[in-house]
Amino acid sequence: MIFGIGQVVLVFASLRLVFPGRPYLQLIGAGLAAFLPMQLYISHYPTNETLAGVLVSASLYLTLRIVTGGTASWQSCSALGLLLGAALLTKATAVLAVPFITLALARQLGCQRASAAKWATTLGSMVVIAALTCSWHYLRVSKFGSPLVGGSDPVTGLLWWQDDGYRTVSYFLRFGESLIRPLFSVTASFPDGLYSTLWGDGLCSGVSNLMVRPPWNYNLMCAGYLLSLLPATLLLVGAVAALIQLFRDLCSDVFIMLGLCLALGMALVYFNLKVPCYASVKAFYGLGALIPLGFFCANGWYSVTRGSRALQLTFGIPLVVWATNSFASFWIYDQAAQHINTAMHLSINKKPDAALTEAKKAVAADPSNAAARIALVIALEDAKQPREALAEAEHAIEVAPLDGATHLEVGALLFKQNELERAIEEARLAVAAAPENTQARLLLLVSLFYHNEDPVDAAREALAVSPYNAEIHHLLGAALARKGDSIDAFNQLAYSVLIRPEWMEASSELHLGLLALINSFDAAKLLHQAASSIPDSPVALDELAWVFATHPSEELRDGREAVRLAEHACTLTKRTNPLLLATLASAYAETGNFSEAINITQESISKARSSSDKDAIALDEKLQGLIPSTQPIRQDPNSR
Repeated sequence: MIFGIGQVVLVFASLRLVFPGRPYLQLIGAGLAAFLPMQLYISHYPTNETLAGVLVSASLYLTLRIVTGGTASWQSCSALGLLLGAALLTKATAVLAVPFITLALARQLGCQRASAAKWATTLGSMVVIAALTCSWHYLRVSKFGSPLVGGSDPVTGLLWWQDDGYRTVSYFLRFGESLIRPLFSVTASFPDGLYSTLWGDGLCSGVSNLMVRPPWNYNLMCAGYLLSLLPATLLLVGAVAALIQLFRDLCSDVFIMLGLCLALGMALVYFNLKVPCYASVKAFYGLGALIPLGFFCANGWYSVTRGSRALQLTFGIPLVVWATNSFASFWIYDQAAQHINTAMHLSINKKPDAALTEAKKAVAADPSNAAARIALVIALEDAKQPREALAEAEHAIEVAPLDGATHLEVGALLFKQNELERAIEEARLAVAAAPENTQARLLLLVSLFYHNEDPVDAAREALAVSPYNAEIHHLLGAALARKGDSIDAFNQLAYSVLIRPEWMEASSELHLGLLALINSFDAAKLLHQAASSIPDSPVALDELAWVFATHPSEELRDGREAVRLAEHACTLTKRTNPLLLATLASAYAETGNFSEAINITQESISKARSSSDKDAIALDEKLQGLIPSTQPIRQDPNSR
């Protein structure tokens, strides 16, 4: 909150330098900063975004003081270097402000016809102090290959929860969804994502479960997206007017404003292309550009009204309405939402009695709120009151018959109470209301499976929506196995293990699926069919290669195929898994290439001992005893 207030003060102080003697323009720009939804909601959180924003704004303010005052002293430049260093230490995006501040100061020194000593003491002091403040951090992270390491980077192993996607040209050109369905309109386009996070909390502060979203007043906030068309228009008009002014006269202050905003825009596009997931489109990444935004709004106001009292009144009244609505959206809380939020957090923290009390308060605050009733359903279920929970769930459906989340929660409750027919009905309604909801589709699949109905078609539809969901692949594999389609079942189980290799239940099911192939009529043909279509899952490749290399039945063994599959598995894991190397050694032994088998066994046992892998060590010791005597490995898959 303190940083948010500091931002508004700095915007007002900066506009006093840019618009001297024009207090109404100063107030317009500072008013935008004070009531900008992005500024209001992000100021509720302890985050480096707000600190970086206020430090960049302070750097811009000091730069504007220097360039408008006409003198650049070493003291002011030293202070500027300290502010920039602190900003760069807080967040790497502050680097975007550095070139424009440096160029503005260089132009100022050029206009003063400063001597070489003056350049060294001013710009030099700024650069040295900034470097001393932050360079240790950037040198430390350079071991990852770059001094600029983001919050999601495969080199560091830091990855966001959301899967990467892809981007098309049309994604960056479309706009309009945020005016109709603002929340999560980032899924529609890049401009909608920026608009929805600039003029409101369009990503619900990053939650993936809307039951625990912040207790903002969403009715007011969503109305604010339409009201925001006026300040958004003023921003655009002001930016165009500033660009025209810059072409006429290269003013340092206008150059800084336009340059920083352009750099931030390009950086956001680049970042969205580099990390193509919806969570990377956030307007508050540009919080350091709050002074330029205030400047553009004031400039747009002046360009539109031109001092006309009538026009000022015409645009001023809706602007006040927008500001009031914006403030109310984040400070006049929805009482039911507060209790819902608290109840859900208490439930997650295993405090059922306190959660039940809060959930009852939520329903009392707004009996027509479906989310409040769902919170009460969850609290009653946690409190071991299943009948009361089911009765409350039916009330929730009456309140919101078209709400997918409500049907999902009711269906899950019915499934737990083994009322599978009703659970299937509710799951179908949840899927119809929210086709993209993976949990709703999973509930439908599980309910169909345990009700002994065929879930194959529903599972394939679910995979069209969520192709990388291991649970859906696992359920589809189990359903196909039940129908006797052993090849497709094995492949689907292999996909589930590919996506979640640590999932032991899926690995066990995969092994059972392989045994089903082995015990089938014409097993050799089925095993080769599976080998020709198997996904790139190291676990699945290893299982099948082991059968081809070691099965007691000569009819089922195929050394060449075993080598191909085992080599592929080792390549996928960069030859780091000793068990996969042991399988490869067994495969070479089956082909009669015992010298290569011995070499790979040595490689495997070395890696097994370095990682203390007892299973791999035991297998390697067995191989060491057999392979040198030119004996291939034989093992029944049922005993593995």
